[in-house]
Amino acid sequence: TSDAVVALPGKYGTLSEMAFALQAGKPLVSVSAWKLGDEIHHVESPEEAAHLVMELVTETK
Repeated sequence: TSDAVVALPGKYGTLSEMAFALQAGKPLVSVSAWKLGDEIHHVESPEEAAHLVMELVTETK
């Protein structure tokens, strides 16, 4: 299990894993990957993703 999911650039496997994360209600951060919907948080670097994940996980606990 996870508290959040970070998606890196990829193809359809990445897209399906992003869908699983959304269905599970996990915060989803996309690092220069698929740009879909408002429920996905988009960032440009792994460092931004790490900071954002920590914020999102702290908010949900």
